[in-house]
Parts: sequence; structure tokens; C-alpha cells
Amino acid sequence: MRHLTRTTRALALTLAATGLAGGAAAVSAAPAQAADVCHLHVNSVTSYDLNDGDGHDEIKIKLGDGAYLGPWSMPDDWTRNDSLGVVHKDFTGSVNVGLYEQDVTRQTIDVDNVGCTILGDRTLELDGNGAIYRMNVTVSVR
Repeated sequence: MRHLTRTTRALALTLAATGLAGGAAAVSAAPAQAADVCHLHVNSVTSYDLNDGDGHDEIKIKLGDGAYLGPWSMPDDWTRNDSLGVVHKDFTGSVNVGLYEQDVTRQTIDVDNVGCTILGDRTLELDGNGAIYRMNVTVSVR
């Protein structure tokens, strides 16, 4: 750079500092495509066998790392739908859907991982701690 003018040297330093040295443009990676934001909506929960022996479970639902929702009283062979209110969660990739029985202590009935690869209605089989439940959910892309 001995024989270059001050302006040429400044330009060369600027190009070198920004990665455009040598007159060739640096190729920047294309921005990563944003992951789809999916939406899970709980349509209904049906009890087939209860955790409690008193004829009613007090269930709670947890979507992802959100708060526990509920409790709702569930008699045996009962379906809750509109009475659940609006139980939903936006997520990317996948989300854990948990069902719990709440007495003095909270017991996990089951947790299912729901991904955004299959859209539409699906039924989650949530079985555990002596209880059998089915939860109907809808997964869509926002």
C-alpha cells in the first residue's frame, strides 16, 4: 500500500474491516427462515377411569411451561368441552400437554408432546396413576 493515495488506503481499510477486501463482495448467509408459530387449542377432555376413588377427579391442564389451568371436577365417563373455557397455547416446534389430578398433592396423570407436524384435530391418550383420559386438541399454524 506504499504507492496508494490516502483516499485509496482509507477505502482499502474500510473494505477490509467490513469483509469486502480484495474487491470481492462477501457473501452473507441468507437469514434463517423463521419457524412456524403453531397454535394448540384444547377442545375437550373425557374421563374413562378416574384417579380418585371418590367418583370425581379434580383435573388441571398444563400447556408447555405455562400455569396450571383448572381445576375442573370430572366424574367418571364425563366429557368437558365448552365448560373448559379457552385453553390454548402458541408454540414453535412442539409443546408438552399435561393432565394432572389435584387433591392435597398434585399427581401427574400423563404428559404428551405435541408437534406442529400434523395439523388439525387429534386425540391425546393420557393414561397414568390409575386414570384414563382422552383429550381432543386442534393444532394449526398461526
